[in-house]
Amino acid sequence: MEKSSSKDIFSRITWNTTVLISAQIIEKFVNFFIVVILVRYLSEGEFGQYGFVSSYVILFNIFINLGVTGLSTREISRKPDMASHILTAVLVPVLFSSAVTFAIIYWSIALTKAGQPEIINAAKIAAAALIISNITDIFGTIPRSKEKMIYTAIPRLIKQLIFFLLCLLLLPKGIGLTGVFWLLFFAGLIELFLQLFFSMIVLNVFPSRKFDSALCKGMLKEAFPLAIVSVSVIIYYKIDSVMLSYMQGDRQVGLYTAAYNLAFAFLFIGTSFHQAVFPVLSKLYINSRERLLQIYRLSVKYLAIIGLPICAGMILLSHRIVILVYGENYIYSSKALQILMIAFLLMFVNGLMGNALVSAGNQRGLARIVGRGALINVGLNLLVIPFYGFTGAASTTVITEFYSFIASWLMLKNHHNITAFPSDFIRPILSCAVMSFFVISIYPMPIYIIIPSAAAIYFSLLYISGGIGTKEISILKRLYSKENSIL
Repeated sequence: MEKSSSKDIFSRITWNTTVLISAQIIEKFVNFFIVVILVRYLSEGEFGQYGFVSSYVILFNIFINLGVTGLSTREISRKPDMASHILTAVLVPVLFSSAVTFAIIYWSIALTKAGQPEIINAAKIAAAALIISNITDIFGTIPRSKEKMIYTAIPRLIKQLIFFLLCLLLLPKGIGLTGVFWLLFFAGLIELFLQLFFSMIVLNVFPSRKFDSALCKGMLKEAFPLAIVSVSVIIYYKIDSVMLSYMQGDRQVGLYTAAYNLAFAFLFIGTSFHQAVFPVLSKLYINSRERLLQIYRLSVKYLAIIGLPICAGMILLSHRIVILVYGENYIYSSKALQILMIAFLLMFVNGLMGNALVSAGNQRGLARIVGRGALINVGLNLLVIPFYGFTGAASTTVITEFYSFIASWLMLKNHHNITAFPSDFIRPILSCAVMSFFVISIYPMPIYIIIPSAAAIYFSLLYISGGIGTKEISILKRLYSKENSIL
């Protein structure tokens, strides 16, 4: 790897994060209107069924993915000359597992939702769309490993735009639940073709014609802990909607899904940053532990700076935001939204810590943490959903994320000497507290005045207190400087 300063490295991370966030801001803006259209043209029960089918199908994702996507990004970033062989080694088993998983999804939903053909048909189409998405992600490891994030951002953005336009045109004509998933499947095909073009034609990485069975077995064996992580994460992110459907009915799922979509609408900022920093951490763990610690500390700090005001603002304005987006019928979702925003803040940092553990080769440790978290989540859901419904499900998500936060922090510190310092969070927390009092004091004012005013106060206080300063300005200057050779 080229010798470069931490500022050079972080400039590259910042650029890739900027690309991903810019694309995902547009994507989330589009998603916002997609959800609004779905809420307006589907009944509460149908919207609940949409949330159930989406959550149910994604529970089976690990049987398709096998945990190889993240590992492929790491391995190709470390061994670019092996990219074609790695691509084939993961693509072949995923294609086989896709066929098996499709059959499992179909028969399981047919047995558990017998007499509901709309849900069964929707689940079949959603399963096919999930398979397409996984194949797309495998080819997306090529630009991610080469830190060319724009080549993954563009296909995903175009997919969402196509899905939005089709929903806008066809939902008013009454295509129903099954029709929505057909539109999603079609948009996913477009994304796949675009990703193939960028990965194979633009970046010139094709699957190898030779299947290396030894490499495949080695990848699958090493990916197994990541598969456990993946299935555990999916369980405690999606099992609540599935359990709500079986234990409380589709209307509860609809209310919870509405809150869930709003709570994690800005999570893409953190995940974009995680994707950008992951290949860098993977390289630095081998080449420079000192710079890895520097980049890690800066990353945690910046995630806290961004996540804190979003969390506080959404909690304080939850009632008004729910009514603005969904209308009075979904007002009960605001309580779940307030609870889920705490989980949002924890997820912001947990994703980075998980990537740091994988970069350090500690997939097994991460698997233990996330596996225990999934068990905690399922157990608590069984206890609280019958009594508290969707607000209970939201609370279990927070408890699970808090456990993951503590366990990941301790494992990184004790086993890898990678940690951030509590002092890094003092200024952001104090600035956020002042911002929150300001929001409360002007609560009756229009929301389009409150939000920019609160943001201005928060970042002004952060700058005055030294929470952000010359280091951040220097990074931005290097990022956009013509002399910056790393871009």
